[in-house]
Amino acid sequence: MQWWGGIGYLLSKIFIVRSEFLENGRNSRLIGWFAYLVGMPAWVILLLSKQSWIASAVEIAGIPSVILGIVLTWKQNNSPNKYIDGSIRVFIALVILLGVVTSIYTFGGIKTLSQVLEILIIFGILISNYLLARKNPFGWLTFTLGLTSTSILMYIQNKPILFIQQLVSLIPVIIGFIVCMKKAKINAKLCVVALFAALSFSNCATIRQKDFTQYNFSLNNTVSIFLIDNEKAPYFCIPVQYMGDYQIDRFEFDHGNILIGDYDILLKRDETNISVYLNEAADEDGGLIDGFNLIYLENNGRVSVSKMAEPLAPKKESDYLNHYYIFIEKHLTNNEMKNIVSEYEKGNVNSQMSIWYDLAIDGEEQYGSGILDNFELYDGPSIDLAGFFTNLNFFRAKYPK
Repeated sequence: MQWWGGIGYLLSKIFIVRSEFLENGRNSRLIGWFAYLVGMPAWVILLLSKQSWIASAVEIAGIPSVILGIVLTWKQNNSPNKYIDGSIRVFIALVILLGVVTSIYTFGGIKTLSQVLEILIIFGILISNYLLARKNPFGWLTFTLGLTSTSILMYIQNKPILFIQQLVSLIPVIIGFIVCMKKAKINAKLCVVALFAALSFSNCATIRQKDFTQYNFSLNNTVSIFLIDNEKAPYFCIPVQYMGDYQIDRFEFDHGNILIGDYDILLKRDETNISVYLNEAADEDGGLIDGFNLIYLENNGRVSVSKMAEPLAPKKESDYLNHYYIFIEKHLTNNEMKNIVSEYEKGNVNSQMSIWYDLAIDGEEQYGSGILDNFELYDGPSIDLAGFFTNLNFFRAKYPK
């Protein structure tokens, strides 16, 4: 997919620049515009896969301008019909607006580095397409802003082929810019200064990545895993519950993982904290907060409390149930927090988790039990789904936000 999009766009720039060196560059320019259309679907697919809504909208909104460029080149006319020209402008505005609104809705505002880069791409790519379709030399100048912003976006999204392609594309773009300036008899020195100013602006606009404390991360669409911030060391907490008239004699965590975007955090027994609480007088709703006692505690593989196999007290009421609460905590290192921020900055918010463990119920071993769930990393307070489930009352009391 990267080769498809990269080659299409690179050929487009080469042929359009080549047309500037020919007395009649009509055919070369037409090939360049068609190459652009061929490579565009790959770019749209790749950008949508990373939730780069603004950049995707830019690519889609550019289609009418490219088609206009083909028509004008074919007719060898630089003056489009004013109604067609106006319609294209309206279409571009609506598509870009849709992309921006979708991005703001997804990320809760303009908060990520990728969004800033995508906004720069709007000014760079769209304006350049519009100007180049009319053979305006300043289209090359604005194109440099879009190229450098896109190259940085591809770098942070781990697309090395497209990152290199965008950098290489600067060569024909700069050449095209200089040639057009000479043809238009515009002050070359002034234009070169403006060109480097555009490049510098795009680089300066890539703001330094924020650290974990500058975000208010939470997890959306899940009650299986929570991100707890105690202002010292953020950690993930996975609550596991069992409730019935049986006894859990043993719990042993095996392994698991938390996948944030493309970053995989392995859950190892010697890097997690596990605690088990038991309420022997729970009701059917499991909504009690009081009455829980710690019966097992393990920190990074070292067991300090182990009472799960001890006999239970006789029930005072026949309808009392045993409510087990098992908490699995994964405290985050500085490197893990940095990588989570990086994934969020890239727009990689779709996540998932899995845990696997063994346990014994009334003396019967049960191997390979597990939990799988999907969720979304979010900057801001998430919807408190835990508040809708009474059996999470004890969790909410133990881990207040």
